[in-house]
Amino acid sequence: MTGEPSGDRLAAGIVRGARASGRPWRFEGLPGPASVEAGAEATFGALPGALGTLDVLPHALRLRALAAELVRASGRFDAALLVDSHGFTLPLGRRLRARGLPVVLLSAPQVWAWGAGRARSLGACADAVGCLLPFEPEALRALGARCALRFVGHPAAERPLSPERSRTVCVVLPGSRPLELERLGPPLLAAARSLEALGVVESARVLVPSERLGHPSLAGAPVQGTAAGPWEALAMAKVALACSGTVTLECALAGVPTVVAYRTDPVTAWLARRLLKVPHLALPNILLKRRLFPELLQDGATATGLAAEALASLAPGLKAAVTEASQTLRAMLALPGGHAGAVLDLLAEVMNNGQSFGGSRG
Repeated sequence: MTGEPSGDRLAAGIVRGARASGRPWRFEGLPGPASVEAGAEATFGALPGALGTLDVLPHALRLRALAAELVRASGRFDAALLVDSHGFTLPLGRRLRARGLPVVLLSAPQVWAWGAGRARSLGACADAVGCLLPFEPEALRALGARCALRFVGHPAAERPLSPERSRTVCVVLPGSRPLELERLGPPLLAAARSLEALGVVESARVLVPSERLGHPSLAGAPVQGTAAGPWEALAMAKVALACSGTVTLECALAGVPTVVAYRTDPVTAWLARRLLKVPHLALPNILLKRRLFPELLQDGATATGLAAEALASLAPGLKAAVTEASQTLRAMLALPGGHAGAVLDLLAEVMNNGQSFGGSRG
């Protein structure tokens, strides 16, 4: 089961890895389009896009119906692989485990950034968690997580760097969810047009999931779909303007100077200011333990501010630091046996051992 486009790409890699390794496994449930293309079966449809504390409310009935359908069908599966979308997958994992189905969660909830409450409940929601960041297993154990925790590498770190070529494009990555596009699309596009007008870049390219190509906030912009990820565009990027999320790590791994932005609803923003326990929001900054990539949040994410930070990030010293950071992050996030192999091994262990492998009741 997967919801977000980034989670869908994660799941698709696992499906392809199973096929390549000769495992005779069948994947079905709630996959996204990339997972379906890789060979998964969409037997229960797809999750609606949702975001934030208030934004999820319109989808509550649909989410409840999908969860109930999956729980009723749990007896037909050997295990559940729940990918990202933690607002849905954690409660679902708890219900599936109560039915006796072993559960693996791929991509840990970032409770190390928000506090310990959800960490202590992880054992009731999953038998094992495949962590994408190397510090997460230790951090989650320290917060009281009672399930198997394993670093499984990050697939983005396994992509080879593109050959050097002329980099003349500003890549705009305004997010994957409708409300992210609505809130961030206009200022990011305006900043990119400012860079074009100044002659800093020759053109802009806007990347969104294929199902968002017609979003009204992107009207008139040079938009393309990202079903396969942002890598081709990033190979031509001189600079990127990106919504906070997995894509900022992909930009950093590609060696692209990136300005990070985020806007959310007022309630979620109010909660974040009080609960956030890390000094940075962008994943590459968290991993590097310094703010190499500028972060502009809420009312600070203006077109003028974004363009100014993009210009500053192209200074020779900062560009060299980004290139060095790309190599550091790759060494930090890649595993010798590969991400897909590590996740498949974890799934096999959970299926072989059932709920004696890890996790807790309650």
